[in-house]
Amino acid sequence: MAEKTLKDATEVLIAVMKQTVLRKGETLPAGLMITKDGNLEPILTTGFVTSGDKESFAARVKAILKREDAKAFVMGSEAWMIKRDSTTYAPGVESPRDAVDRIEVLAVTGEDRDGNYSMAALEFVRDEAGIVVSITDEPVSYGKITDPELILDRGTFSGWFA
Repeated sequence: MAEKTLKDATEVLIAVMKQTVLRKGETLPAGLMITKDGNLEPILTTGFVTSGDKESFAARVKAILKREDAKAFVMGSEAWMIKRDSTTYAPGVESPRDAVDRIEVLAVTGEDRDGNYSMAALEFVRDEAGIVVSITDEPVSYGKITDPELILDRGTFSGWFA
């Protein structure tokens, strides 16, 4: 079996999480680690109630990645996002969660030990009853965010290998 890459892990996680959202209407945060042997291994959580839960999960994942000498990690979760021009967005001042024009997305971010990144924000499309009927197929950015109008506050779920 060929060694898995950051792109492989990103594509697998997106496919699994999209299928879960479309079938169940929601998904729990999940991650895929690329082991030192180049295999994919899931890292799962029960979800987050508070920001303390997120911080605790992130600390545990960082410890696991270090202990296992992982090559890469990709994290996915439901998130709020806002569309802003990079010159007008105020990180730390304007929260996507509180914005009236927020959109709901499946946010997937990944990092590897070589400093490469993957990022996708796939918007949920809901019908009049609020049921998720589809998820957009936005392109995944590798290396850097290519659309300056889409800024994802990576916050807690970044710097996995720092």
